[in-house]
Amino acid sequence: MITELTLVFGLLCVVFSVTRSLVASIEERPIWPTLGLGAVGLLLLGIAWYTDPDGLRIGDVPIAVVKLFRVLSD
Repeated sequence: MITELTLVFGLLCVVFSVTRSLVASIEERPIWPTLGLGAVGLLLLGIAWYTDPDGLRIGDVPIAVVKLFRVLSD
């Protein structure tokens, strides 16, 4: 379960960091506040990669989302 949580939340943090950086650069604001969110996302992805003995593959993302959805819906 830890792998699924860290994988999904790590990807979300990285995606939000990239989009916030793009918006900040378009609005000519400093992008340094988004670097913290990106670092947290990369840390979570590293933990997910470390805890999965087979390594991470792109097919693991939808499986992790479905597992989390099933656990949260029960």
